[in-house]
Amino acid sequence: MKSNSIVKTISVILICTSLFYSCGNDETNLKVDISGIKVELKVHRFDKALFEIVPDSMSSNIPKFENEFGEFFNLFCSRIINIGNKNSRDFEMLLQKYVTDYNMLTVYDDCKKSFHDVSAITNNLTTGFKYYKSYFPEKNIPEIFFFMGGFNQSIVTSDNILGIGLERYLGKNYPYYSKLGLASYQSYKMQKEFIVPDCFRAIAWSEFPFNDSIDDLIHNIIYQGKVQYYMNAMLPDVADTLKFAYTKSQWDWCLANEQLMWSYLIDNKQFFISGEMDIKRYIDDAPFTTMFPRESPGRIGVWIGWRIVNKYMNNHPEISLQQLMLESNYEIILDGSKYNP
Repeated sequence: MKSNSIVKTISVILICTSLFYSCGNDETNLKVDISGIKVELKVHRFDKALFEIVPDSMSSNIPKFENEFGEFFNLFCSRIINIGNKNSRDFEMLLQKYVTDYNMLTVYDDCKKSFHDVSAITNNLTTGFKYYKSYFPEKNIPEIFFFMGGFNQSIVTSDNILGIGLERYLGKNYPYYSKLGLASYQSYKMQKEFIVPDCFRAIAWSEFPFNDSIDDLIHNIIYQGKVQYYMNAMLPDVADTLKFAYTKSQWDWCLANEQLMWSYLIDNKQFFISGEMDIKRYIDDAPFTTMFPRESPGRIGVWIGWRIVNKYMNNHPEISLQQLMLESNYEIILDGSKYNP
């Protein structure tokens, strides 16, 4: 059964859109003082440790990897390159095969050239984690593991672990991406500047997963909007285009067509659609959003959700970021936003 309060809220907003029009960026000022917060990241170059051993010494190096990299070594083998754990059959042989594969060695050489110095990445992560400690002082800072995982995962998170797959950020024109069949809209996101935003998006998804019992479009877009708002809190000095992985023209299109998009969602009764593929058309990566012109970016629902959450937090400065992320009643956020593009 549809929620009467959400229907009422949307009806009121629809009436209002015919009377008022507001434009521009209503983004909340999320800059807080982090000058007194100290963060020292523990950074590991697992990619170098793994690919620069003598392959014939794998047997003696496995205990060293376990000792130096702890749980991440197990996570890498079982979840990233999918060869199981050290007790799995043929584990040593499969790991040795991985680090001697011609394609993997070629890609690792390219990673070494592009990421010989990761200080810019770690400096930006450090700043982001200072904001993180400001908002969530009780939480631990994860250890950072750079890895080369055969194009399987960009960012992995686990208890006190943040892993960054360097081969997934070698530039939009990197030849292997086209060989893998990736479209241009997918390889566009595989650039260095997206590493830090991707990290904090992954942390938000991990720490505050979608857990609403109602799995329809309006709940999904507001959840994704909360994630984007969280990213803004961690990275207030990073351009919105980077946090959304939009080009400037895509961003400008969203701003210019915000009212059009919102009216379309209302007029076509899209908020309560619950089909998985129908929801994905609004929130998943795509060259454009199929319901709108080809000039539109993908993930329009995420952008709209972020605008709703921004308005809600502007209207309720007493609400903390933690309270926002834990708020599972999306009717409260939608109604409290008085969203009116």
